[in-house]
Amino acid sequence: MHSGAVDRVLLASAELLVYPSLYEGFGLPPLEALALGTPCVVNNATSLPEVVGDVGIRTDTTDPAAFAQAMLHGLRDRDTRRTVKSAGPRQARRFTWSVAAEQYWAVCEAALAAGTAHR
Repeated sequence: MHSGAVDRVLLASAELLVYPSLYEGFGLPPLEALALGTPCVVNNATSLPEVVGDVGIRTDTTDPAAFAQAMLHGLRDRDTRRTVKSAGPRQARRFTWSVAAEQYWAVCEAALAAGTAHR
């Protein structure tokens, strides 16, 4: 099995993705987990709150008690699990390569227009 397929199977069958990253550029693993309906606990910092939105479980992962409580919540709370099954894939669809390309192109056009205006 290709490693991407293995990752997908693992994420889809996981009870919870725990992603305590303190320094994150974007956060593809939590996004992939949500796309598959798997609850995830992430640090409430960097890009992760935007990536998981209101669907992910956000906490201060440097606070051991809060971190443990968030993990227990993700494992035990049935309403949270149901919400992630339905809303997780919707949240993940906000971050497609097409959307990223469109946003990047808009930034490039704005920079070009600003540069042309200053000439």
